[in-house]
Amino acid sequence: MDYFKQRRAYRNLKMYEMSISNGQNNLYRELLDYANDQGKLDITFPMKNSALLSLTGLSEAGIKKARNELVQAGLVEYVRGRKNSLAPKYRIVKLYRDTIRATTNQKSSPESTDKVAQKVPQTVAQKVAHKELTNTDSNLTNKNKRPRSKASRTYAPTEQPYRIAEHLYKRILEHQPDLRSCLKSLK
Repeated sequence: MDYFKQRRAYRNLKMYEMSISNGQNNLYRELLDYANDQGKLDITFPMKNSALLSLTGLSEAGIKKARNELVQAGLVEYVRGRKNSLAPKYRIVKLYRDTIRATTNQKSSPESTDKVAQKVPQTVAQKVAHKELTNTDSNLTNKNKRPRSKASRTYAPTEQPYRIAEHLYKRILEHQPDLRSCLKSLK
């Protein structure tokens, strides 16, 4: 797995496809960085909860919640450890597709074209034995949110955003009385 492609794919996922909390983001980034540092991006690796607590700044409950949400979102796989004897194991799920660009060995001609082959990722089924991971509490489930549209919204004069904007505009005019004439000249 390519670390930089994975980071780019994660950033795009976070920006455009789903809502990621700060706790989830901290946990995912620490797991990804650790896997990269250890050369274990493509395989399962152990990681102690105590290490994650200090690296992420999350509480134990925060780690569990973030981990549950990352597993439900399909970003990581998790195998529960045993207290004081076996560290939990994680695997980073690949978020991008590999593309291999192959060209024909023919001389340049109108008929020769570039061929693109793609590896299609297979869905990975995961057995979950941890009771917290099977919780159906709506507060813990993944809530994919579409990004807000960039269209501007018109507010009624009685709405708070309108009143705040009006107040700020008046305060600006108090400090820069010539602003109104500058704005008119821009139109």
